[in-house]
Formats: sequence, C-alpha cells, structure tokens
Amino acid sequence: MADPFSAAGSAVGVITLGLTVCQGLLAYYAPFKAFHAEIDEVTGRMTALDGILKALLPVVTDAHAVLSPVESSQSAAVAIKSILGCQQGIDKLKRMLEKCDKTESAGGSTRSKNQINRFLYPFRHDTLVALLGTMSWLQANLDTSLQMLSISMMAVNRKQMDQVIKGSASNASHTLHVLLTALIRNPIFFAVEHSQF
Repeated sequence: MADPFSAAGSAVGVITLGLTVCQGLLAYYAPFKAFHAEIDEVTGRMTALDGILKALLPVVTDAHAVLSPVESSQSAAVAIKSILGCQQGIDKLKRMLEKCDKTESAGGSTRSKNQINRFLYPFRHDTLVALLGTMSWLQANLDTSLQMLSISMMAVNRKQMDQVIKGSASNASHTLHVLLTALIRNPIFFAVEHSQF
C-alpha cells in the first residue's frame, strides 16, 4: 500500500485541480444558463461539484495532518484512492474547458466551418451530456470519499477521546488514592480542615 501521507498530498492536488476546472467551467457556462435547460443543469451540477470539492479539501488536509500511518484506517485509504481515481474525470473536464477556451479566442473576420464548430462545441447536446455524465460520476465518488473520510476522522477522534478519558480516570484514581493514604496517615488534620468549612 502506498504511503498514506503522500497519497493524501496527491489527493489534495487532485481536489485543487478539480476546483480550478470547476470554476473555469462555471465562468464559461454561467452567462448562458438562462438560454437552455441543459446548460442550466450543467451549471447547477458544476456548482454542486464545486461545493463537494470545497468541502472535501479541508477534510483531506485534516486527515493528512491527523492520521498517522498507524491510525490510517482502511476506509481512509479507500477514500484517498477513490479521490486519486477521480483524476481521469477531472482531466476530462479540463480538456473540455480547454476546448471551450479555444472557442473564445477563435474569432476574427473569417467564418470557416472549423471556427463555427469550435464555437458551438460547448453547446452541443453530446458535449453537455458528456459533461453531465462526468460530473455525476465525480460527484458520486467524491461524495462517498467525503463520507468515508469523515467517518475515519470520527473514529480517530473517538480513539483519542477514549485515551483522554482513560488518562483522566487514571489521574483521578491516583489522586483519590493519594488523598485516602494521607487521610489514613493523618486523620486529625483532615478532620480539623473539614470542620473549618
């Protein structure tokens, strides 16, 4: 199994790239969302995907900081692997964004068929369906990863809280033992101190 720290660091990179691509696609499609229901759906899903990525980034960063190789649970490892598997989908969205960006720069006075096709690419039904499919797949994987990492973090927090409680109970027991020993050795001192209150 790969080092959980380097895998979590790579997952942060995937998430950051995903955020950049989502924001680029949102910037491209948002002005056109009122023109067609499919474009409106694309921007809605892209906004949701952007939200999942934003929620996932601090969780992965915290998991990277909190989970030691010993504490790294199987569910956290699977979640990180799932995020890394999203690289292909994010790369696909990035290529689509690059094609959209080409349409903005392709202008001028010549109206060749190639330029018109490049301009229409982001609005074709097939392009929108491919975007929706890729975003749905990414949303499902990333949402599941977010849930798995959250559960792993809760398990680690529970273990740490159990250790704190055990330590506190041990300290309380030790303090009680010291007080009882002192009471047995010097009962008059405690009786005098108690009677003053």
